Amino acid sequence: HADRHGRRVIARADVAHGPVALPKGASAQGRPLGGKQMAATPKLVPNAGADKRAPWTPKQDAILSDRGLADAWAEIRSWASYRPTPLHRLPGLAAEIGVGEIAYKDESGRFGLGSFKALGGAYATARVVRAAGEAGRPPKDVTVCCATDGNHGRSVAWGARMLGCRAVIFIHATVSEGRKRAIEAYGAEVRRTAG
Repeated sequence: HADRHGRRVIARADVAHGPVALPKGASAQGRPLGGKQMAATPKLVPNAGADKRAPWTPKQDAILSDRGLADAWAEIRSWASYRPTPLHRLPGLAAEIGVGEIAYKDESGRFGLGSFKALGGAYATARVVRAAGEAGRPPKDVTVCCATDGNHGRSVAWGARMLGCRAVIFIHATVSEGRKRAIEAYGAEVRRTAG
């Protein structure tokens, strides 16, 4: 598969159906790519329950819509510590594997949380606090909770601290003490469960 400039595309997959295009020099058999052995054979596993020809429904629109995206973007950009994350280009790697361009968005510095998951939990917390406020409940009377291995819990705890509500975060028995302390650092109560 080539892009509009005729350059090879490393991978492309349709959510419901479609091909996976491999870079020049690669094969579906795991043969060498630029002199290096591919770690695994790429495989597309289509969602058998998806029908990309099906109409978009109001139920889907309630979850993912242009309005929802605009609301989330406006909310997150209003946070005092919001900064756009950098986009890093990797021209050497792109040339080495024969694709037109490779870039990655570096979320490691997002709100000091060190995780790309920094937005979701904090935004969900903001929505809960906003809904409570519309019902006449101040943030101090709101408790948010989630179950996590670490990153999402940090985001929820950070959001709760920023918004002035309480957070109770559940972690399982094998989550490290370091991750537990990282969540607690944002003021959350952390409860370890046996599961």
